[in-house]
Amino acid sequence: LVEGGSNLNYSLLEHGLVDKVNIFVAPLLFGGSGAPSPGGGEGVATVEEAWQVRVLEINRYETDLLITGYIVYPE
Repeated sequence: LVEGGSNLNYSLLEHGLVDKVNIFVAPLLFGGSGAPSPGGGEGVATVEEAWQVRVLEINRYETDLLITGYIVYPE
């Protein structure tokens, strides 16, 4: 179980060490090149390189959403 910052999150994904994620989404929009992101590090350049989440369930907590799912790593 990890509640890390963006760099730790990226590093764990990059090394294939994440199985399941819980992603909270709030109805807020941030902008600009310095805006916070859940994934830091090198990042990925294309959709094909992205880590997909196989969604198991979506729950609502007041105005926030909780998305729970498993990571599908690119081949």
